Amino acid sequence: QATKLLHRLYLRQAAAKPLGEMDPDESAELLSDLDREEAIKILARMDPDDAVDLLEELPRETQKEILSNVDSKEAKVISDLLTYPSDSAGGLMSPEVVALSLDMSVQQAIDVLRQRAEEAETIYFAYAVDDQHHLQGVLSLRDIALAQPETRLSSLVEIDVISVPVEADAEEVALLFDKYNFYALPVIDQQVKLLGIITIDDVIDVMREEATEDIYGMASVPMNESVDTSWFSSLRMRLPWLYVRLATAILAALVVATFEQTIAKVAALAVLMGVIAGQGGSTGMQTITII
Repeated sequence: QATKLLHRLYLRQAAAKPLGEMDPDESAELLSDLDREEAIKILARMDPDDAVDLLEELPRETQKEILSNVDSKEAKVISDLLTYPSDSAGGLMSPEVVALSLDMSVQQAIDVLRQRAEEAETIYFAYAVDDQHHLQGVLSLRDIALAQPETRLSSLVEIDVISVPVEADAEEVALLFDKYNFYALPVIDQQVKLLGIITIDDVIDVMREEATEDIYGMASVPMNESVDTSWFSSLRMRLPWLYVRLATAILAALVVATFEQTIAKVAALAVLMGVIAGQGGSTGMQTITII
């Protein structure tokens, strides 16, 4: 049913957007069920960062086949993004960023924003660069829109711009967004050249994955397990942790058995065993939650 719906969206040239909003593994599964020609055309209409997330879920041979049939310029952009680890700033960024020269007037900047509006990841923020594409500052759409047409961007730019290196860990990027309430963040290389932009929608996915990983870890559940996982696979993945828990439980039982005679003499100690175990478990859970 989902494949039929995607096919109808493809006929209306509207399939790229919903695929980009879905989980990459689900998008890849749907794309694999389509005709290869349809899949290539849909991928070509997707934002580069979304296309990369989807391609990473496909076999390497399928990636090469699809990219060989995509426009060469688009294929080059996607191939470059595929070289970055998925859990890095490079893996999160979109290269579709608006870069402006400080020599431009406000009117010239507005003309560029109008031209790039459809393909750019966002136009709410633009970045000032020099002739070598080195990052020099950030410009907000609000400041540009409110300024006089003849005003130079050099008088509007904010030079104290926070950026992230392309190799930065995705979790570090998420912490920056959380700390400074960013909407977007520029990505640079070692020469401080502007490579792309990370927006909050991509970071929210990272935050959700990190939170899910933490919760799964607290319960000793493998990250690749879900409600759709077969009972046999769930059993196979959970058994190692269950064996560890069983070993610690047996160890606790042996400690209790060591003091069996003392417990037999003082019956109140038997009552306190449950209280101590419960309090210990609650304290441990509170500590894990805070950490």
